[in-house]
Amino acid sequence: MKNYSILLFVILFGVGCKKSLSDSNKDFDSNQWPKGKQVSLKITVENPMQNKKLNFRLSHVQGIQYPVLPLQIKKISPAGKVETKVFNLFLIDAQGQPLSDCSGDYCDIDTIIDSHLSLPETGEYRFEVTNSVDLPFVPGIMQVGIDIDD
Repeated sequence: MKNYSILLFVILFGVGCKKSLSDSNKDFDSNQWPKGKQVSLKITVENPMQNKKLNFRLSHVQGIQYPVLPLQIKKISPAGKVETKVFNLFLIDAQGQPLSDCSGDYCDIDTIIDSHLSLPETGEYRFEVTNSVDLPFVPGIMQVGIDIDD
């Protein structure tokens, strides 16, 4: 009976685990993200994937002044196929309230930018993110990242 209990625990624990792929980049001199600077992120895919969620993460200092951060993300497959997606990361709502989750002076925001992501090839995928603000740089940026999960 003890063996069955252990086996049941292992099965339930294994089913309950949610595996996600992620990468992040903290390479922002003086917490500034220059306009046009590509932020490279890499994900290694061991088995082809369909209908996954691509989640974009941004960490910044509190008090960011931009309601919307226009971004572009390029997905580059292991074979070199490039797909580009343009999206807006909303940072402040219509009432002027921040949409980020803040703790002290540090804030995080994440959003799903593709709810049907397909990664049909095995190997390393690159995701290159650039901002297209109308200023020389976006201040207060500490980290950019992505997560891929169910």
